[in-house]
Amino acid sequence: MTAGVRDAKQLMGFEVPGDQKVALPVRHWNALKLALWKNRQGGEIIERQAIEILESCGHVEGCPGIDSAVEPCLRECPDRETRMSALVIIQATRMVTPIDAAKIANEPYYAPSREYFAEIVAELAIAQAENDAMRELLRQANIPAPTTTEQLATFPAPPPLPQLESPTG
Repeated sequence: MTAGVRDAKQLMGFEVPGDQKVALPVRHWNALKLALWKNRQGGEIIERQAIEILESCGHVEGCPGIDSAVEPCLRECPDRETRMSALVIIQATRMVTPIDAAKIANEPYYAPSREYFAEIVAELAIAQAENDAMRELLRQANIPAPTTTEQLATFPAPPPLPQLESPTG
């Protein structure tokens, strides 16, 4: 195919640069579909609960927020801030929830092979080496490297798991 024909096809919209296809393992595709479905289910739960909060809000007489979700409540409304928070939650949920995400029906589960697992571990080791190299460059430039321990230190440690007694003893 000549360059002129290819350019003409792109100009007519037959070929779009972002439409290239990539090979993707079926297990990854199923995991993506399942994640979208879980996101959709979670979004519906969040929206439903926020609507319940919205419906339980109190209003003063003549408040435009009684009939409209786009009109603000009057300053005298007792639950004005709660209503605004619920509206923000509903809007944010609608923005990030997938429009259509069907649950995958009884897809078979394939455990990862040793080779696949070794490949993932190797990729993690490469990422760790790159991370260490970047930290060394930051250290050489006298720039303090961010640490994850500072962020993790704010969360309390989970309680220890109870020890189960063995049936024999």
